[in-house]
Amino acid sequence: MRPPVPQPATADVTADADLDYMDEIASRALGNPPSPGVPAAAPEPPPGAAAGFIGRAAAHAHMGNELSEAERMLLFKRGVLRIAHLFSKEQVVYNDNVLKALRALDRRLAAVPGLLATAEADLADLGDSVDRLGREMAELRRAVDEGGRRQQALAEELAALRARVDTLQP
Repeated sequence: MRPPVPQPATADVTADADLDYMDEIASRALGNPPSPGVPAAAPEPPPGAAAGFIGRAAAHAHMGNELSEAERMLLFKRGVLRIAHLFSKEQVVYNDNVLKALRALDRRLAAVPGLLATAEADLADLGDSVDRLGREMAELRRAVDEGGRRQQALAEELAALRARVDTLQP
């Protein structure tokens, strides 16, 4: 005999509670903090935390292909299982491929904090390089300005010497 299926408690949740819940979801989606008395969302799991979930999913990926010797199966049940395997074998391959993809994604996600740290360090180095380049450009501008003043002074001296030479010629 099966145990009775629990029925949802409709009296526990009112229409107002549903509306309040939807309002809270909309408020948080807009970036607002949780309302007073409403618990905050659970923190995101750390990188690599999905491995536990992937491991639990892997335990069920083969859909009854591997039965332990302790399983009590009559010949008819074993026959049904073999026939079902003809239809489910492609699902098992699909499940294995999904698990491989999830594991690869989990590894890549676990590498993200290291990549971010490297990018932040590179960005700091880039900021230092930009500052150094700015200082060098300011020095170059000063040198160009000084060169312009010297060129102007030399041009004036040359003009004075030409005028003197012109006055000395008969």
